[in-house]
Amino acid sequence: MTPTRVVGFIAPEIRSDFYASVAGTLAAAFAAEGFQLIVAVSDDEPDEEALRVEALVAAGVAGVILTPTSGLSQATADRLGPIPVVQLVRSNPLLDKPWVGIDDRVGVEVATRHLLEMGHRRIGFIGGHEALTTGRERRGGYAGALAAEGVDYDEALVMLGPPRSSFGLEAASRLTQLETPITGLVLGSSQLTLGALTALQKRGVNPPTDLSVVGYSDPEWFRIWGPGLTTMALPVEDIAASAAQVLLRAIDDPAGPAAPPARGGLFFQPQLVERGSVAPIGPYRRVDPGLFG
Repeated sequence: MTPTRVVGFIAPEIRSDFYASVAGTLAAAFAAEGFQLIVAVSDDEPDEEALRVEALVAAGVAGVILTPTSGLSQATADRLGPIPVVQLVRSNPLLDKPWVGIDDRVGVEVATRHLLEMGHRRIGFIGGHEALTTGRERRGGYAGALAAEGVDYDEALVMLGPPRSSFGLEAASRLTQLETPITGLVLGSSQLTLGALTALQKRGVNPPTDLSVVGYSDPEWFRIWGPGLTTMALPVEDIAASAAQVLLRAIDDPAGPAAPPARGGLFFQPQLVERGSVAPIGPYRRVDPGLFG
């Protein structure tokens, strides 16, 4: 089948500001080169991912940008093998395809170090599960920052799960009810940040008086939330535009080098944006657990 002037983008979800912004940037970048973009959602389910891949490949798309699930199957990888593919944000070892993403380890390391520099030592972390490359890298950044400061890693302060707002809400609720309270909290994705902030609001926990918080990503509403959310801003447009260019080069020259390779990748650096949700360590106001249903 002759490839069409259509490319696909398979995202784990499209509700977050991050993936919505990525989709918008990709659509504009491909339109400028005469391609149309089809957006599909895997819901982070390998079976759904396989269905979306099959539909796009069967339709003869010229290439695919994919944020792979942790359970991507060998059959799905094989189906993608003959066509140009770029892995976005995450990478999967079954795909020998170029990767464009974020230096997640450094991002969370900087966020954690910021709290450490403010005197915090009981710092909670809510991140994605470690079956995801992003989950492993972000937890590694948190652990690395603690180790560099000589602070013990405490499993009780680390909550890992699906990178969805519902898990962020659940995890933040649990962390704010520990017998020995945390004084700082680092969040490992935009959706986890949304859920955690919802939990803090429901429990009456007011940053930075009760808890210092550093988020991940930087949608516009972070600036006006409460005292303004200190966060690790991600260069979303740069990441998406670069992924589009890598895919366009592969479409134009299928026999050319598949650089940047998945094993190395093209990294973009998150940047710490300081606002009002972090303060030097101080007394923590115990919140009544009954406030949260």
